Amino acid sequence: MVRARLNQLPWFTFALAAAALVWAQLPDAIRWLELDRSAFLQAQLWRVWTGHLVHYDHVHLFWDLAVLLLLGSLLECGLSGLTPVGRRSLGQVLAISGAAISVAVLIFQPQLTRYRGLSGIDSTLFAWLAARLFQRAWSENHRLHITLSGLALFGFAAKCIVETATGKAIFVDSVDAGFVPVPLAHLVGAAVGLVAAALRSDPVTSIARAD
Repeated sequence: MVRARLNQLPWFTFALAAAALVWAQLPDAIRWLELDRSAFLQAQLWRVWTGHLVHYDHVHLFWDLAVLLLLGSLLECGLSGLTPVGRRSLGQVLAISGAAISVAVLIFQPQLTRYRGLSGIDSTLFAWLAARLFQRAWSENHRLHITLSGLALFGFAAKCIVETATGKAIFVDSVDAGFVPVPLAHLVGAAVGLVAAALRSDPVTSIARAD
C-alpha cells in the first residue's frame, strides 16, 4: 500500500523542479544550459530544452517553480473529476512544448541573445489544465465552471497582451532580474497545452458526450 501511494506522487514534476533547483546552485553551469542563440547555431541543440531549467535570479526561479509544482502535480496526479495525464504524457507534451517555445524565440525574437526560465512550460500546464476543466464543464453543462475556466484562459491572454504592451512581467520584477519578458514564449506554450487538451479527451467528458 505504501509503495502504491508513493507511486501516485507527481515524480516527473518533482524531478523537473529538482533539476531547476540544482542548476540554480551551479551558476557556472548555466552558461552551458541557457538558450544561447550563437551556441545553438553551433549545433548545441540540447539548449532548446535545458534553457527552460535555468533562471536569472531566485525570485524568477521561485515563481516559476511554484507554478510548475502546483499545475504539474494537478495534471500528473489528477484533479477532482479529471483523470491523471500520467508521467509519460506529461513528459511528451512538455518536451514538445520546450522545443516549440525555444524554436519560436529563436525565429521570431532575433533581438534576444539568450533565454531562460520555466514560464513558457508553466503556460503549457496552465492552458492544458484550464482547457480540460472547460471541456468537462461543457460536457456537463455546468455554467459556473464553464465561466470560471473560460475566464482563466481569457485572463491568461490578457496577461500576455499587457506584458507585450508594457514590456514588463506581471509577477516578477524583470528589470531588477536583468531580463525582459517574452510573451511569445507564453503564447506558444499555451498553444501546445490547448492542443494537448484537444487531442486527449478526458474519459469523464467522453462519457458525458455519449449520453
